[in-house]
Amino acid sequence: MIAPFEGLSAEDQKLLFKMPVLVTALVAGADGKIDKREVREAIFLAHQKVKNARPGMRDYYKVMDETFEQDLKEYIKDLPAKREEHDPIIEKDMVRANDLIKTIAANHRPFAIQYYNSMKDFARHIAEASGGLGGLLSISPEEAESIKLAKLDDPETY
Repeated sequence: MIAPFEGLSAEDQKLLFKMPVLVTALVAGADGKIDKREVREAIFLAHQKVKNARPGMRDYYKVMDETFEQDLKEYIKDLPAKREEHDPIIEKDMVRANDLIKTIAANHRPFAIQYYNSMKDFARHIAEASGGLGGLLSISPEEAESIKLAKLDDPETY
């Protein structure tokens, strides 16, 4: 457990540690297909975040990375293939996570802000993983919309 998650149920903590999985599924599936490049990039990024995340997020990423690859593959396998069917499932979890982020912000506002910004950064990296020249620096219109993470409120606004 990490300090900002103290007082949350085990189920709520699990959801917050699963957020990069949700972000990956939402963004990678925005064009209707989650491709292997996006999955590989997400796994690589999760491993890199353990070392390269902002200091306030390193403990979070250490815990998250322990099961990320397995969690991601299982989550994607269980999602419906069609975007219009899987987006509501992902978004429902993100709405619940958004409520938890607000709870965390009450006592750990700097962490909540870093967490939110980190998820936005994670989303952008996943979107850049496919398309374009060699999959770099090209974001489809659908992915551009999904990286806004519309179901999450920016903690700096509350």
